[in-house]
Amino acid sequence: MKKEQCRLCGGYQLEYIFSHLILKKYNVKYYICNNCQLLQTEKPYWLEEAYVSSISTSLDTGIMSRNINLCKISSAFIYFLLPKDEKFIDYGGGYGIFTRLMRDVGYDFYSYDKYNKSLFAKGFEAVSCQEYVGATAFEVFEHLDNPNETLDDIFSYLQNKNVLFSTVLYGNWPPNPDDWWYYVFDTGQHIAFYNIKTLRWIAEKYNLNLWSNGRSLHYLSENKISTWKLNALSRINKVLFPYITRVMPSKTTEDHNTLHNLNSTIQD
Repeated sequence: MKKEQCRLCGGYQLEYIFSHLILKKYNVKYYICNNCQLLQTEKPYWLEEAYVSSISTSLDTGIMSRNINLCKISSAFIYFLLPKDEKFIDYGGGYGIFTRLMRDVGYDFYSYDKYNKSLFAKGFEAVSCQEYVGATAFEVFEHLDNPNETLDDIFSYLQNKNVLFSTVLYGNWPPNPDDWWYYVFDTGQHIAFYNIKTLRWIAEKYNLNLWSNGRSLHYLSENKISTWKLNALSRINKVLFPYITRVMPSKTTEDHNTLHNLNSTIQD
């Protein structure tokens, strides 16, 4: 029997943890890598079906509130840590909701998603060149069949490696199947899970600094990280947000005019 290979570090130190029904039809094995600590399914042969038949979008009643919350967090991080007048990319941006919100605040954001059309940020899709100073990647990492390939792709867009991302950490040891909602067995899309040791492995591989709130929000950067500042920003972003929206010139009207002129030119 061919040994399973870790999809992150490439090692063969995988330990079988449990099996569970995916998409209510496939009995799938879960392994932990004793080197990088990535918790992962066996090779996800069901992914195409998972994205075609997924019910996750219709069941995701928190999509708007989550994006609003992430907008407040990201606004604070960018305003106080990065050059706020430069370009940013939301990698795995879905329908472009987050990109639209960030542009409404005043940040020059662009959306990229391999699987979805940018319905809310049309005209502001990311282009494949190194012109962005930072990236966000929210609820992306747990979907990755090949984390290294995706990380390399994210970094290929960036002048400087600054990535704010979210994924729920599983702790010191994989939770029992019935005790952790984040497995999301019914959709079959969550196939890779991380703990703080996994994130440290990634940071070391790419020679980056890591900050994490220890739960779901994380930041990788080439720059030296001030832990106290990041902790403070993650806690008081909602307090800072009204100030940021007052001092940042929103792009809402500007974008409307740009798209209106573009459509008029196309029609002519």
